[in-house]
Amino acid sequence: TDGHVLTATGAGSAPAWEAAAGGGSGTWNKLQEVTSSGDAAEVDLDTTIDDTYDQYKITFMTLDSTSDNAQVWIRLRYGGTWYTAGYAYHISTNTKDSASYSALNYGSAGGTVAIKSGGTGTGNVSYGEVRFWKPSDTADTNGILISQFRCTEGVSYGTGWHMSRTEAITGVRFLFSAGTIVDGAEFILWGMTK
Repeated sequence: TDGHVLTATGAGSAPAWEAAAGGGSGTWNKLQEVTSSGDAAEVDLDTTIDDTYDQYKITFMTLDSTSDNAQVWIRLRYGGTWYTAGYAYHISTNTKDSASYSALNYGSAGGTVAIKSGGTGTGNVSYGEVRFWKPSDTADTNGILISQFRCTEGVSYGTGWHMSRTEAITGVRFLFSAGTIVDGAEFILWGMTK
């Protein structure tokens, strides 16, 4: 039956098809969904980023800039303030045509994490995911991981970074180094049930 899973029913008895349990530990819960429109300068995801969940992720789809070769910038809000400086990060890049990778590292570089956009034109969009853990933890510095795939060139980016702050992360902002976010880019914030 659709929506049912094979479930153990105890020692000595046959398994049975039962309705899937929802919301259990390890389940990703959709918290916020935003679709860009009107040539948005930025998109913020900030619904319920707190200690409700230990793990969060943001998936992004069909992301691109209205300007060629713009960089995707991601900024964090700590408490009530969006920070534009103080980030440190490492970006590794590989392509479908090479077994090697290239890397860049930055101490601040405009205060944002940068991953590349394909530029304007059909098929230049990016897909990816931003992951972060325990955003309310103020005992340690918080960081995030970013995975991105750019369709036109078969290019993958991986970015790991942190900011030397011991405040709670309360928001994640997407914007570009030039241009605006094209209409129809999708962003979904998820939290994993403890």
